[in-house]
Amino acid sequence: MAHRGEVKVTIKRKDDGWIRASELAQMGTCERKVRFNYVLGDRRSPDQALAARRGDLAHQAFYREGLALAGAQAPQSRCCIATAVLGHGKDTAVLREFRDQVLRRFSIGRLVIDLYYVAGPLMIGFVRTHPVVFLVAEAMLHTAALLVRPINRLARKQAA
Repeated sequence: MAHRGEVKVTIKRKDDGWIRASELAQMGTCERKVRFNYVLGDRRSPDQALAARRGDLAHQAFYREGLALAGAQAPQSRCCIATAVLGHGKDTAVLREFRDQVLRRFSIGRLVIDLYYVAGPLMIGFVRTHPVVFLVAEAMLHTAALLVRPINRLARKQAA
């Protein structure tokens, strides 16, 4: 609801539907221009329109490059069995947190992690090709995630 002296403005998009950062900045600095553009339409000079188009193309290229880099640099999970069975879900994240925040702090935990890294890749093919083993592994991993959640919370409290 607009208060006395304020103008309520709804931005109408004629192009791709995106509101640009420069438009948001204008809303904070020049409310009159936003209102005029709303009432009269955007009246850019040809040079301004060309500059805006170049900026849009540069932003699109930057966005595509970021997506490509994000895909290329996606961390390769060493939680191979958990990821193969559970995917990249919450339970896998809980198990990773347990590995990183609890097991790595102790020599026996680091030994368990090392054994998992050696045995895990060898076991994946077997787990994936035997449905009963897959279901048992899935149940065990969900149960393990359920059991380590409180331990993770305690480790976070101690770290804080």
